[in-house]
Amino acid sequence: MMLANGDKTLEIRVVGQGRASFTTDADIKPKKELIVPAREGFMAYAARRKIDLDCASGQFEVWEAAGWVDGNQTPIVNWKSKLLNFARGGFGVFQRPARKQEVKKQDRRVNDRRASLDAELALKNRKAAEAEKARLADEQRYRN
Repeated sequence: MMLANGDKTLEIRVVGQGRASFTTDADIKPKKELIVPAREGFMAYAARRKIDLDCASGQFEVWEAAGWVDGNQTPIVNWKSKLLNFARGGFGVFQRPARKQEVKKQDRRVNDRRASLDAELALKNRKAAEAEKARLADEQRYRN
């Protein structure tokens, strides 16, 4: 049973069983209908909003294959805002490379490791050079 427009009370009567009455103070709003866009309309919107067309095309294919539901299995009702959010936030096929700070940290780690390896190599080379000097000195003493 549905409430008529403007009605906020629903009364149900069952012969021999009694009756029940349900009242609501809230306005009952119908759910938004899912409108799946055509590829041309989707791409035209992406072009108007200056969104990368290759990424937009890929996201259209992803959503089309998923049946127009997002990762939480929630129907995509407003695809325009979803597309803008994905493009701005770097989600889905719009994923961006690592942030500059993360790259700097990785570079710093690599440079630190490289410096420690260079120091180890220098120490090994110094020890090897000292060992070679000692060997040559022993050899020279043996000849004399």
